[in-house]
Parts: sequence; C-alpha cells; structure tokens
Amino acid sequence: AEVSKDEAMAIATSCKEETGASDADFETIIKHESAETQEGKCLLACFLKRVNVMDADGKMIKHAALEISESLISNDDERALVAEIIDICDDIDLSDEHCEAAFEYGECWKKEINSRGISTDHLV
Repeated sequence: AEVSKDEAMAIATSCKEETGASDADFETIIKHESAETQEGKCLLACFLKRVNVMDADGKMIKHAALEISESLISNDDERALVAEIIDICDDIDLSDEHCEAAFEYGECWKKEINSRGISTDHLV
C-alpha cells in the first residue's frame, strides 16, 4: 500500500467533505497537529481507513502503516525509527470509537516522533 503525497492530499480532501470537517480541521491534519474537534478526529479516522491503516473495526493494521511509511520515507535511519514507533503505537489500548481511536493513535505517533527528533516536513 503505497501512497504518494498527491494521493494523500486527494484522500484527505475527500474525507474532509465526507466528515464535514472545516478548513481549519483539514489544515491541522495536514500539518500533523492534534485534531481539536470531533470532525477533525473523524477526518483522521477516514484518512486512516482509506489508506488501509485502520480497519472497519477501528483497529490499526501494523503492516499497512509500515508499507506507507516506507513509501514516504527514503532515509533508512528514519525508516528504522518509524518502524519502532509503529511497534510502540500498535501496543496502546485504543478507544472503541473510531474517531477517538484515530486521535489517540495520532497522539502516540506525535509523542514518539517528537521524542526522537524526526522532522515531519517531508511527509504529506
């Protein structure tokens, strides 16, 4: 499951319309910031489902997250760190509510990325 930046933007735009998210919600997700509204959280859940990182039950699919991160990251050191983050975030208990689960997963990612000093500028 490889996703180009253009595809990711198209998916996010489609999810924005589907969830009724605002422009501010959209910008928040694109900038890898924390969703502050229910629509923003659902926008993230929609995106994760479309790229097959979240399944229909709201559970994260580890191998899909790895494949996508590998298609977006060319640096081997960063790939290894991201694989480590996927392992860590795969182990957390997520909410049964899909939008909230997507938010919690995203927060885990952000915390782990920041603690390792990985730049997200080159990501979507």
